[in-house]
Amino acid sequence: MKQNKDKKQALIGDLLVRADLITRRGLTNCLNIASQSESPIGQVLSINGFVTEEELNAGLRVQALIRERLLPEDKGIQALSYVRTKKYSLDEALDELGWKSEYYKFTRSLGDLLIDSGTLDADQLDKGLSASQRSGLPLARVLVLQGALSEFVAYAALTAQTLLRDDKIARDQAVGALRLTKMHGDSLEDYLEFGGLRKIRPDHILRLGEFFVLAELVSELDLLSAVETGLAEAKPIGQILVESGLVGENVVEAALDLQDLIRANKISPNKAVDVLKRCDETGNSVAEELENFVAEVPAENDLPREDARLLELVHGLSFLSDSDLRKIVSELKGSGMNAEQYLVEHKLVSTSRLEAAKKCRVLLEGGVLTLEQSIFAVHMWLWSGGELEDVLREIGWLQR
Repeated sequence: MKQNKDKKQALIGDLLVRADLITRRGLTNCLNIASQSESPIGQVLSINGFVTEEELNAGLRVQALIRERLLPEDKGIQALSYVRTKKYSLDEALDELGWKSEYYKFTRSLGDLLIDSGTLDADQLDKGLSASQRSGLPLARVLVLQGALSEFVAYAALTAQTLLRDDKIARDQAVGALRLTKMHGDSLEDYLEFGGLRKIRPDHILRLGEFFVLAELVSELDLLSAVETGLAEAKPIGQILVESGLVGENVVEAALDLQDLIRANKISPNKAVDVLKRCDETGNSVAEELENFVAEVPAENDLPREDARLLELVHGLSFLSDSDLRKIVSELKGSGMNAEQYLVEHKLVSTSRLEAAKKCRVLLEGGVLTLEQSIFAVHMWLWSGGELEDVLREIGWLQR
């Protein structure tokens, strides 16, 4: 079964306590205030003088970097301590700890490849680098969220970086193939093979990351982050996905087994995707699922359309857990209440978060935002406070 990602993620309050920026008692008091006032915890910490705005922003960046597996937790805590004790900026603290130079060298290399291939202009890259540093998200993922790159082209750029790292192609080949991918939309490998490079992989073999995306176990944006992190840390993509809590070790093993079966022409790629989904749901091995493979039929949702849409988005924004959602759907059917009333009366989602979700839904339905962009914007809004629209304008997704 899929691991609980939240167990793997560092919480900013815990990071601030462990870095000696706030006491555990002070954090508990602020959490109580935040809960009663429905204010963002970051805002409460800052207003009550527990942390400065610079320390809070540093904590948010460290939290994001740790969650994206870009920064070891102990090094992030030490960097936060330096921000307080040595009056360093976070970048200065990370530099002294020897972290920034290696990661940003990789990020700059990716940026240079995108510029040289004409995939980005300098202004787009500068905005992407700035947002990447502030949010802690990998550059490729930020560029997709900002609309500067499509997921397809971003993945092609990371593929080119992988081939360059492994000395399988020269840089001029990477630049040329990426330029053609951007212009015409065919895969990077197609252009490399057309240019004389030997075939990189059989046509019917799925990459591990693509396998998880097709099985709907990992989003395309999460895959981008994992690929970029794997390149920066020189780790296999499967290991990064497990360490990030996105998939379990058993699912990676199942995917590798299924790749072998596809390679041996013992199973079709389409059926392999279905089997992998079942392995994730049941925890069974590939052999067990192949013996009793039954296609899952989605349960029919008979809630009113408005309720279903609201619950889907509130869940997508991580305001509700999977178990909460199942319970709500079951209880709503005979309650006579609509979804918004139920969530408020049972204190499952605050009014401010429901309003944010509804604003996001309008922007989603209007084609202004994608779901991934909404999640990113809401994450920033929860910690910065203020109005969601102001956060969206700051990111550049709403006109000022």
